[in-house]
Amino acid sequence: MSERDLYLMFLPQIAELIVDCQRMTPEGYEQWKQETRESIPNEAVDFMEKVFVVVDRYSGHQISA
Repeated sequence: MSERDLYLMFLPQIAELIVDCQRMTPEGYEQWKQETRESIPNEAVDFMEKVFVVVDRYSGHQISA
């Protein structure tokens, strides 16, 4: 299974995650991200970092560079 296939398979859950994150305060969101990062298995880190980019962008928590 490719990473793209995995992403498409989890797209509904990622969309739900975005909605949940939209309801979080910026502080709560950063805390959730940190706790999630600490619990991710090593094999999934690269994939989840890409998911965080999408969630950051669409949840409204993206930090402007």
